[in-house]
Amino acid sequence: MIKNVIFDMGNVLLSYNPNVCLKRFVEREEDREVIKRELFEGPEWVEGDLGYLTDAQRFDKVKERVPERLHEALKRCAVEWTMCMKPVPGAREFVSLAKEKGYRIYVLSNASNSFYEYFPNFMPFDYFDGIVVSCDIHIIKPDIHIYEYLKAPPD
Repeated sequence: MIKNVIFDMGNVLLSYNPNVCLKRFVEREEDREVIKRELFEGPEWVEGDLGYLTDAQRFDKVKERVPERLHEALKRCAVEWTMCMKPVPGAREFVSLAKEKGYRIYVLSNASNSFYEYFPNFMPFDYFDGIVVSCDIHIIKPDIHIYEYLKAPPD
């Protein structure tokens, strides 16, 4: 019998589309590709999800690989990227339905500490029976230890 429903955050509860901020802050398509590759697909993104870098620190590291003429746009994308986190249509209603049906509901997500700024715009933290964010425990999916942590968080 199913008792718990575990939701991922990115592209399940909230859409994650870096093109939103790239189109807002970067004029040329080829420059968007550079910033997308170096910021959103670079190793610093994972370091942020692991809780080792803040958004500002991520910019400081990535700017070393990006032409200086793009630093201002890069900084805006690095610091204001959360604008691309919008609710997936129907997600709130589905979470509410699961809770109303008596399921315990959880969030398990790879995310940086910015999670605590944008996620409450989706639903309050206390609505969930538990939330595990990778930056807090320095483990990211698909590492089996993050699932073990969710199963039995330490007291």
